[in-house]
Amino acid sequence: MDAARADLSERANLQRVCLCASFTAMTNSMRRTSARLRRRSKVGLCLVALALVLIPVASATSQIYWWQSNMSPGEIGYDRRGAYNHNYNELYFGSGYPNYDSEVWEVTPRGERHFDKRCRGNCFNDHPPYYSTYVYCANRDGVTHFVYDCFSAW
Repeated sequence: MDAARADLSERANLQRVCLCASFTAMTNSMRRTSARLRRRSKVGLCLVALALVLIPVASATSQIYWWQSNMSPGEIGYDRRGAYNHNYNELYFGSGYPNYDSEVWEVTPRGERHFDKRCRGNCFNDHPPYYSTYVYCANRDGVTHFVYDCFSAW
């Protein structure tokens, strides 16, 4: 009986040793995997940062096409240097001019008018860049006014 008990005890000890060795191997494997993932994430982060530094912003630019001058009634300021997918157009008289009639709009090269906005005072039109257009602004007040700028962005 003692021999059988010793055999069972020895078997149990071997199972415990194998189980502990198995846990140790799993822990070591997880440490290696974790370290490898940390290295990969650092490399990936460096590549993303490098790409953001080296790749220019996708055609984000703007143009002031009327700058600090008087605009007579019905006079139109415009930019026809190139048709772009504009997403913003403004006519700005300056601060403190809330009651002047004004208008901003865009026209495609085929003559289709889009994003027409009439305003009282400064006029700001923020819209999606659906069309390749030329931009326009106008004083619709009937009196000559100083215009700080007409501005577009694409």
